[in-house]
Amino acid sequence: LSIRATIHKTLGVLEIRAACYEQAHFYFSEAIIILKAIDNSSTVIDLIRVLERISNVNTRLKQNSRALESLTDALFIQRNQTLSGASIVDQDTCLKNANAIESNSCKHVSLLFQIGQIHLLNGEFDPALIAFTEALQSRIPSQAQVEKNEESLTLLCRIAFVHFKKEQYDDALATYTNALSKMNNTQNNSQELVEAFTNVAVIHSKRGNYEKAIASYLDAMTKLRERFGLYHFGIASLLRKIGVLTIKMG
Repeated sequence: LSIRATIHKTLGVLEIRAACYEQAHFYFSEAIIILKAIDNSSTVIDLIRVLERISNVNTRLKQNSRALESLTDALFIQRNQTLSGASIVDQDTCLKNANAIESNSCKHVSLLFQIGQIHLLNGEFDPALIAFTEALQSRIPSQAQVEKNEESLTLLCRIAFVHFKKEQYDDALATYTNALSKMNNTQNNSQELVEAFTNVAVIHSKRGNYEKAIASYLDAMTKLRERFGLYHFGIASLLRKIGVLTIKMG
């Protein structure tokens, strides 16, 4: 059975590379059936990985609800693995002991982040906020460690973005400010910084704080130049926005 599961997983990966997503979904689904039939602790990690791959395939097929189901299943299995150190146990037992999950589990954080991203794609901001917040809390036992953890900074920016989309600008600005004050001292993804500075600028602009908005747009432009050089369509867009605000300021 283990060899059959490996063959199906390999075929699924090959189908993804060929952009044959329906066929990839078939092979991964078959692999999951086999892995669940084996049902021992050595297959749990493989099962989670295959569920993640199915979620990725479903996302590519624009079947976000199915992608979310796969990730939720993976999260349940991962939690159960952490709690029992063995194979699958009953769901009630897992849920009752959810607080015992190890807070520094990288896989736990990864699954929650992916779940949050899909909720964002669906425009489901409250569930997205819950997922990102739980991921942040799971990643860092104490807030002081945030400064040393780029993944946590990314999660802070995701949380801020959800607040931004919900038009909760006070919360968004506070969270972005918190993240940016720490992120400037890291090698974090420049695109994350560009989005953060741009959204901060939008908030300031909506409140009539044009000077602060321009300063944030300039920060975003600096990060774009660091990543792409002097010539990038995003820089032109930011310059246009700065020009509009300059006119408003008189």
